[in-house]
Amino acid sequence: MHNRMYERAEEIVKVIEGETDRKNWIKQVENLQMLGVVPSSLMCREEKNNSVSLAGLIYKDGKELAAGLRKYWINDKAKQEYCGKEALLIKEKVLIGTEFTFHHKDFHFDLNDLEKNNPRKGIDVGNRIIADWTGKLIGTYGYKKSLSHLKVTATNTGRGRKKFENAAYSAVEIEFCIEDTVQEKVVNWKVNFDLDPVCIELQTQPMPYQFFQDYGFCIDELLFHHIGEYGLTADKDPATGGGGHISLDARTAFSENAAYLRNFLVLYSCEAKREALKSALTEVQKKQLTKSFLTERQRQLLIASKDSVNAPFLFEVIDEWRPFQNFVSAFDGSTEEPMHITRFVQGMHSSVYINVTDDLARLLGGAGKVMTEDKQHYQAVNLEHVGDQGRIEMRRFDAQENVSELLDQLDALFEILLMARTNWKISIDKALESDYFAG
Repeated sequence: MHNRMYERAEEIVKVIEGETDRKNWIKQVENLQMLGVVPSSLMCREEKNNSVSLAGLIYKDGKELAAGLRKYWINDKAKQEYCGKEALLIKEKVLIGTEFTFHHKDFHFDLNDLEKNNPRKGIDVGNRIIADWTGKLIGTYGYKKSLSHLKVTATNTGRGRKKFENAAYSAVEIEFCIEDTVQEKVVNWKVNFDLDPVCIELQTQPMPYQFFQDYGFCIDELLFHHIGEYGLTADKDPATGGGGHISLDARTAFSENAAYLRNFLVLYSCEAKREALKSALTEVQKKQLTKSFLTERQRQLLIASKDSVNAPFLFEVIDEWRPFQNFVSAFDGSTEEPMHITRFVQGMHSSVYINVTDDLARLLGGAGKVMTEDKQHYQAVNLEHVGDQGRIEMRRFDAQENVSELLDQLDALFEILLMARTNWKISIDKALESDYFAG
């Protein structure tokens, strides 16, 4: 749970305190349960003598009920305990897959070149770098080389995966075994070295935030500190470099709850929209930005990447923002409770992801060449793999230069996720005004 939920909960308790109609007491308790600050399993019902019962306790008026709520659920101790617990749970349980990308001056290949083995675009250079890089890792970390309190080994699994199986280059999957002598545990982590347009792409085995935080210095040493030896850079220019895409595991991030994903998309889109269009805001609207649950730095991170061709926000694509609003409204009015997350994704694909940017259409050969799968794929939030791989790809991030940058990006995403994990449906219009739990 997020601190903002408790702020809204206290507002609701104040309403109960001054309310005389017990039916409204029950309605407001249901709102607290929808927020998540009061367990949904607790029965709240009308009793004799114009009283209500909650969790077996009888309350004769709004003041008594408000006092009971503050005693057991709506107080600073509960807020600190449950908000801290939820934030830690997200960092420990939500699985994150990353795509670390590295560019070389001789890389000019696109997907078509990779598929058709065009040798003149630098594919051979990329192939050679993958072989040299992975070979050096295996040679250097052949058997438990120490990095501080860690003992690391690197082995070729023989299961390198290429995006195009018939392509001439070779992908290599390395399994790193990290033996932590302080925490007395062993962690295995697989990284696939592949080619993607204009870059070498490292697709990593999904791991929790805590893994990247605990072993960031080790990952930097293995994957970032020596890229200059191969003529590689973590290029943040969307025209010449790859993106630093981040995948969130749908099950551990959203618990298969469509309402959580709905809120996440609303919050992510609204925060990005306000920050991106800040220069056009009125002074009143700019002041409202200070009420955001994200810091200014976190909002800036959301829009730091300028890759609007491959990963446009909904408000950057013609005919997608209004359909998004309409779809969310239809979802909120649905009688299917709870809607499964895959049904929600199907609706997003059919009703919202219906276009691409003009720039991408030109790159694809014109509007007539744009396929349905292009519209679903080239979005800031790619949902096409929820059904088959169980992941949501956040595409609007530049190539990371180190793990610290990744953690900063994850901090922003996890703050949104923490706010989103409630059955209270956050209004798009109100979120644009920083009034997240209106109603």
